[in-house]
Amino acid sequence: MDKKIFLLIILFLVSVKIINLFFPYKIIMIFFIFILFYFLYKNKKYLKMISFSWIEKSKIVKATFEIIIYTFIALFISFFLEYLAGLNNNVFDILSKEREFIRVITSFNIKSIEIPFFEMDNTFINTMDYILSLLILPIMAIYEEVLFRGVIYGLLKKHFKINIIISVLITSILFTLFHLRFTYMGIIDLIIVSAFFNYIYIRKQNLLYPIIVHLLYNIFGLFVVALSILN
Repeated sequence: MDKKIFLLIILFLVSVKIINLFFPYKIIMIFFIFILFYFLYKNKKYLKMISFSWIEKSKIVKATFEIIIYTFIALFISFFLEYLAGLNNNVFDILSKEREFIRVITSFNIKSIEIPFFEMDNTFINTMDYILSLLILPIMAIYEEVLFRGVIYGLLKKHFKINIIISVLITSILFTLFHLRFTYMGIIDLIIVSAFFNYIYIRKQNLLYPIIVHLLYNIFGLFVVALSILN
């Protein structure tokens, strides 16, 4: 049963990319989000293998500090890799040329949800698109972390008893396929950032941490894109 579920997950990742060529990405993702959480609801054993808990009040300050540090590390990884690729001599130059930032700094491809952020000149429409993006990002961060760190990594490590390093590597590769980029540095960036999210999950034994870091990482990306438009 476990092998079948894992194969279905891989098939899902491939199918999303294929379907996205013909249908609106946002609609497909919303559909699969409901499918995933319905599956977890009906199969409690898979839900139980996900380590999740709310942060205690006495630990909120420490947790906030850790989350900020983790977020800065994730952002540094992306910027450093782009620096190595010779792309970030000027952040806003990157943003003005082919919107490279969309493929580089955020693991959630904003353009793929078909928000006309970069096509419209109307300020009001751009503002509404920005607000809509902010509303969607939390959903996507939760969905992706539950799928990759919670379900896929959980299946590999806890059910298949695969070595932790191999489990993280497989999870990161699948995560990269899900956010397929067409630059070699973009692929390396995704693999490393995904592995870092896995590190956070393993270290804290709480999926809430990578969810928040993932969300802040993406919000930062959206914020810089908005600044680039204003400039």
